[in-house]
Amino acid sequence: MAALEAAAVSLAALRDAPQSIRLHVLPILGDRWLVPRFTGFAERHPEIDVQFTTFVTSDVAEEADGVFRFGEGVWPGHDADYLFGRTVLLVGAPHLLQRQGPLATPADVARFPMLEHFQTPLRWSEFTQAHGLDAITPSHTIRFGFYALVIRAAIFGQGLALVPKRLVEEELASGKLVNPCGLHFESRHVYYFTTPKGRRPKRELRLFRDWLIAEAGQTGGLAPAKELDA
Repeated sequence: MAALEAAAVSLAALRDAPQSIRLHVLPILGDRWLVPRFTGFAERHPEIDVQFTTFVTSDVAEEADGVFRFGEGVWPGHDADYLFGRTVLLVGAPHLLQRQGPLATPADVARFPMLEHFQTPLRWSEFTQAHGLDAITPSHTIRFGFYALVIRAAIFGQGLALVPKRLVEEELASGKLVNPCGLHFESRHVYYFTTPKGRRPKRELRLFRDWLIAEAGQTGGLAPAKELDA
């Protein structure tokens, strides 16, 4: 019991530390984009303790200073900075295309299973509208609760997937995934970093936000959010 009390006191101290920030991170964004780049921030600001969580809580004491979100950029009570995600690619494993035949036209996508995250079903409609294929549907759809599993299933040749380019750069470079016919579209549903509106951000959060936006710009992701609302 004493150990639990000591741990609680330590956690409370960390929570209230003036040089700490708490961030809520989408697992796929953290794994594929943020964590590989975070060393740059940590080395520049070793005095700042950063706590990453992957869950949302209603406890005000545990509220995040900043939240990474996926959507169209409007969350009441929050300011949103666009990060990346506009360019979404159709990707698949080379051996899947060898097995089922190459794509000669966008309509050929209907011959393949489609891999989706269950919270992003609009990807298919965005893709078909962008290519004038409103009437077609995939042979069947496989849905996952984690975006990492969508990418993993695509690597194993279980279907095609519509994935933001920034999340599959390594797989494309290594040849584990390919972008047949260069098929892609520009999506309105993208990744943002949000902070509470009207609240003066602490110095540590301002430093992190500035670093984050600069990093997104270096990877070609940064664009004004207003462009997405047109």
